[in-house]
Amino acid sequence: MVMLSGLMRQAAITGSTADSLFGAIAGRQGDEWAQRTVRGALRTERPAGERAAMLRDLSDLQARGAVTEDELRLLRHRLHV
Repeated sequence: MVMLSGLMRQAAITGSTADSLFGAIAGRQGDEWAQRTVRGALRTERPAGERAAMLRDLSDLQARGAVTEDELRLLRHRLHV
């Protein structure tokens, strides 16, 4: 804690954080925050219930003859289901 407060004092006096340990820590924490925010906004995994409903809908389309087996395979690939 003492080291961190010393770094904060140095940054406040000199105004420079780019080449200090404080700047490195702040940059790393900011990067981690940005990655978590983006991952949260752009979910890659669908919830299990949503995936099941989508699979059910696609199977229903195939059963009614609206899509062929190849089209169904293509749709599953595009929708990541």
